[in-house]
Amino acid sequence: MADKVTKLEDFHPGGSLHHGLWLDPRVKPYANNDPAVKPLYDAVSLARARIERVAKMRFTPNPFKTQAGNQEALEQEFNRATEVYASRMDSAKQRAKAELEALERKRNEALPESKHATEIRNYVRSLPEEKRTEFIETAINNGDLDTASAVINGPSYLSGIGADLQGHYLDSIAEIRNPGLKARRQAIQHAMSIAENTTFDMINDYERLVDTRELKQAREGEKAAEAAQAYEPSGDAA
Repeated sequence: MADKVTKLEDFHPGGSLHHGLWLDPRVKPYANNDPAVKPLYDAVSLARARIERVAKMRFTPNPFKTQAGNQEALEQEFNRATEVYASRMDSAKQRAKAELEALERKRNEALPESKHATEIRNYVRSLPEEKRTEFIETAINNGDLDTASAVINGPSYLSGIGADLQGHYLDSIAEIRNPGLKARRQAIQHAMSIAENTTFDMINDYERLVDTRELKQAREGEKAAEAAQAYEPSGDAA
């Protein structure tokens, strides 16, 4: 468990709540305007703001409340924070997932079937591995859809390449047809990976701020005091 925080100025949201994660060059250009990344960024920013509010409450207790009362208010504030965040994040994740699925469909858009697919695959397969790679990449970069189609549309082994390499060529042709597609896919995926641990990190930060044993002891102490007061003999008894 992380060390307890004893002063407000020492509290800094950790894990996925740390703002620096969004400065990653894979995601930073998309955080403020991408329709899939921005909702994730906003949801995590909301979580960070709410846990900072909990921290402020922790170190500036209400002087008109008992210790247990302040602890309970803190607990209630955290519960509200997680509820608000969870609703926002659920919506953001659904949006991001839908966008990823749409991008995947674009990535996998079928190329027109080449009339010379068999001949092209046979020729490509006959080349030495180094020449084969050079030939395919040159064809794709030159917009040769016949060659690209023959290599991408058929099973990878027909062209003498592996499935991973075929996937790489699919990304290359998809990028030519849809500029920026790969970078955006990576941005959404990275944003989702940041957001994935936010709930855990909120709980971890809360535990750094609040000693649950202290809350329990405060409640038990107040109950004991109330019980003692209730049974205290009246001064009027004979």
